[in-house]
Amino acid sequence: MPNKTSLAKRSEKGLLTPDNCLVTIIDLQPQMLFGVGNFDRQSIINNNEILCKAARVFDVPVVLSTVETKGFSGNMWPQIQAIFPGRAPIERSSMNSWDDKNFVAADCCGDVSQLAHQNAMMRVVQAGAKPVTALSVMLEWQRDWALKETYDAVMDIVRNHCGAYGAGVEYAYTMVHKAPATTLPEYVVPSRAEH
Repeated sequence: MPNKTSLAKRSEKGLLTPDNCLVTIIDLQPQMLFGVGNFDRQSIINNNEILCKAARVFDVPVVLSTVETKGFSGNMWPQIQAIFPGRAPIERSSMNSWDDKNFVAADCCGDVSQLAHQNAMMRVVQAGAKPVTALSVMLEWQRDWALKETYDAVMDIVRNHCGAYGAGVEYAYTMVHKAPATTLPEYVVPSRAEH
């Protein structure tokens, strides 16, 4: 895993860089996902995995936060816990977890309806934040494909989480550049649990 001292500094030019970012992961918990109706829930999980894995690749600081884990919301999603093993989220009881956000990954957020999401995003924009996507953030952090220290990790995230774009990358790797096909771990059917 690269660290900030080994990564070349990226030119800002008003864009996101690993040096000018902090990622705050807020309330990625089962109860919060149950009520989402504006986006496909699996897409929200997937987009958060893209953002979190990219943060690890580029060594961007990450703050994990949950609300009412024991009393209402449940534990942080296991997909996110696996990306940050051993990191305990900051537990809150208050619903308001943001006061000063500059960018919001809109495709990592969900709400009870499309209208509720649009209204929330308008409020965030009115407060000065700029909407982005998980993929656009990762690609801004990469910025230059000549930066080889993070290239393979970024391409791995793209192939595994970015749908048709990832399929295109896999095609280019295997058919154009004659690289071996990506292999994934074999799926193992879980044993029936005794209840």
